[in-house]
Parts: sequence; structure tokens; C-alpha cells
Amino acid sequence: MFRLVVFLFCLSFWVSCASQPQVQPQKLDVEAELRKDSQEFSARNPESIQPVIKSKSISKPSVMVLPAGTKNLTESMNLLNNDSYANAASNAINGYLTEKQFNVKALEGSTQINDVVTLQNEIAGQEEDLSYIASLSFGADVYIKFSVDIRHSQILANLSAYESTSGRMLGTQTSTVNDNGTRKEELIASAMHKALPGLLRKVQAYWDADSQFGTPYKLILYFNGDFSNLDVAHSRVSTLLKQQFVKIQTNAMTDKTSEYTIYVNSQDCGDSYEVYNALRAALGSSFEVKKRSLVQRLLIVELY
Repeated sequence: MFRLVVFLFCLSFWVSCASQPQVQPQKLDVEAELRKDSQEFSARNPESIQPVIKSKSISKPSVMVLPAGTKNLTESMNLLNNDSYANAASNAINGYLTEKQFNVKALEGSTQINDVVTLQNEIAGQEEDLSYIASLSFGADVYIKFSVDIRHSQILANLSAYESTSGRMLGTQTSTVNDNGTRKEELIASAMHKALPGLLRKVQAYWDADSQFGTPYKLILYFNGDFSNLDVAHSRVSTLLKQQFVKIQTNAMTDKTSEYTIYVNSQDCGDSYEVYNALRAALGSSFEVKKRSLVQRLLIVELY
């Protein structure tokens, strides 16, 4: 009897447990918990939130490379064609600039050379350095002049950079490498590569500061009319240019000429002809405006 009672009790307990709904174990969303913890931490510590840094493309000036000691394009081309050391230096600089993603305006293979030579001959006498004319004609913002000096057991590289529109020197850099018996052309290339980083830092600093004003053009004005008062005419031109363009900078002035760097918004004026049209719009009410020459970054204009 006792055994029967025990059996019935156990059977009743088993049926009771079986009738209860089974509780499934809750799954843990680990990623959700981590996100929640991170959000709570950031809310308590706002200084811990790191800003998202967007990549920004760095604007670089276009560059032309010319040998030092030459005053015009004819002399530059003659030296590059007949001096293997000068040619090696030019190739090394152009190659380095291209590798660093500068827009290099190379002389080799250009169809503009004869036109530039003619223009240089028209502008000034034989003694003036007209490198800026070549640079502007090819559309370069900056030109670099180089020289090589081989003395004793060392190769010396000298580099100087200039703003094309004004001729302003932007920086110089020198370097030396020891002559270890390697071919001279290779040593020259090594010396140039050693000097270029320091020079380009100076050039880029200038470009970063000035490029905010827009694209620079060089403007040469000839006052060829019968002006009763040239001082008043010069002053009037400056006033009108300031009203038309983003910024102007006077580089030189004589009784009959004025030279300016004018900065334009590239969205308004995409080339020298459009800049000339803007110039005519600015000066046309006070002067008769005639173009003498328009090239990539150079405008030569006569006023009457």
C-alpha cells in the first residue's frame, strides 16, 4: 500500500511539471550590447568622440624647369640640347615633379617654342631675363631654374623657384653629393633629388597662401594713346581693375607701361581670352582697349 501511495505521488508530480510551458533561454546579442555600452560611454565622455576626417586634395602649382644663366627660350633650348649634364639635371627634376603629381610644363616636343621666342624678342632687349615669358606662355604658375657645379670630388646642385606672373623669388635650395665613381649624369640626378624636397616645401607654402585668391595672370599694359595726364590714366586703370577682379598686384610701372598680376575666379574666366573680355568690360568705358598678344597666362594689351 505504501509503495502504491509513493508511486501515485511521483506520477502526479511528473504530470504537473510536464504541463508547464517550457522557457527558452534568451539569446544574447553581443554586438547590440557593445553598441549600447559604447553609446553610454560616449554620452558620459563627449571628448572621447573622434571626428571623421575627410580626405582633402592638395592643390599644386604647375611648374616649368629652365637652366640658370639663360635669358630666353632660345638659349635654354641650346643648352639643353648641347650639354648632357644640363639635360640630365632637367630630366631628373621633371621626373621628380611628375612623380610628386605636379603639372609639369616640359619644353620637349612643344609646338609653342617658336611663338614664344618671337614673343620674347618683341617684349624686351637682349639683356633682360625673359624666362617668365616662357613660363607664362606654357601656362606654368612657377618656374624653377637649376645649375650644376662639378668641383673636385663633389656635385653641387643649385635650385631657385620664381613666381611666373611677378618674377618674385619663392625660395632657393642647394645640395651636394660625393663623386663615388658613378656616372656623372646619375650623380647629378641624385643631387637634384636631394635638393628638391626643401625647395618644393617653400613653393607649396607660397601656393597655399596665394591660390585662395584665384588663378593668377600677368597683364602688361602699354599706354599708347595721347593721354594728357598719364598719372591720372594709371590711377584710373588701377581703380577699374580692382573693381573687376578678385585681386590685383602692381609689379612694375613706367610712364608708358604697367605690369600687374591679376587674380581671377576660374569659374568666371577659364582662359586668357575670357580674361581679356573681362578686361575690356572693365576698361572699355574709359579707354580704347586693343590686344597685342594673348597666351595662356599672359595678356599684353594696348590702351588708347
